[in-house]
Amino acid sequence: MIEATIRPTVSLIQSALKANKKREEALTQKRSQEQDNDQYSFTRGAAYYGGQSNDE
Repeated sequence: MIEATIRPTVSLIQSALKANKKREEALTQKRSQEQDNDQYSFTRGAAYYGGQSNDE
């Protein structure tokens, strides 16, 4: 947007900064949600892998 004009106005710069801030906030929120999802996993017990008969 700013690259398209030779003399950008204050309002153009402000709207570009606001757009960048919103985009950055959205990315930060998305990354934090992805990290929250990666912190948990499933643990399988002996019953899942064949039960008590496979334990030694």
